[in-house]
Amino acid sequence: MRAFTVAGLFAVLLVAPADAVAQNPFDFIQKIAPGIPIPGAPAPAPPATAPSQLQPTSQAPSPAKRNSQDPVALVEAVSAPRAGVDLMDYVYAGQVVELGTNGTISIAYFETCTTETIQSGTVTVGSTSSTVRGGQISSKKVPCQAAKPVITADASEAAASVKRLGPDGKPALHEWTIKSERPMFKWSSARDQKLMLSIYEDGSARKQIWRREVTGKFLEYPSDAPRLAEGVPYLVEARAADGRLLRASFSIDGDLEVADNPANRLVQLAE
Repeated sequence: MRAFTVAGLFAVLLVAPADAVAQNPFDFIQKIAPGIPIPGAPAPAPPATAPSQLQPTSQAPSPAKRNSQDPVALVEAVSAPRAGVDLMDYVYAGQVVELGTNGTISIAYFETCTTETIQSGTVTVGSTSSTVRGGQISSKKVPCQAAKPVITADASEAAASVKRLGPDGKPALHEWTIKSERPMFKWSSARDQKLMLSIYEDGSARKQIWRREVTGKFLEYPSDAPRLAEGVPYLVEARAADGRLLRASFSIDGDLEVADNPANRLVQLAE
């Protein structure tokens, strides 16, 4: 670094361009004599910190969106005011369910064909089983098709299904094969939204066999409705007031070796 005297600096200022000195004399002096302390000059800005040197913040990352993963189980029964889930809701790995001191819940896992009954406590849903803190859990294996759910066209819901391919090679409908003659139809909508649910025989000539206005998010096929026959292809449609159409295809096979529980009777409608 060059050594400058006070007299030398004033000499330089006298011969320097007037506009450069007048604009910012501190900057001008630092340019010709870097590092020299100047009384009254503003402190230099600290050097920029590289991204890799930044200290981590205490802010927690935003939680993953529910539709970024597949559901792992279905709620088959629940009695707990603070649970945050309802009958026939899907649950996801990592989801926490609060049962309180007297609450109960029954969860059917798709992949392992395990049904859990949990009493009280805080439940954490896993990928194949649950853990509970402050409660009791019992589980049993039930015969099922062990269908692993996949995300449907509806980003907020999911379903386990075989997809029918259309003429263009793309999935046309979600197909379901169940044992029971009383399917559990499930769809995604606002709780109080009305839909017109219709069931057709989906043969060469489509024939409507049942129709009803419904609300909520699921419906068990009524016992007083026309009986559904084995081996017949059926189409179920739910049309909302806003024109949204949800559909699924299903058939009944009485020889399936599965338990007669909601998870094995499920027919998920999707757009």
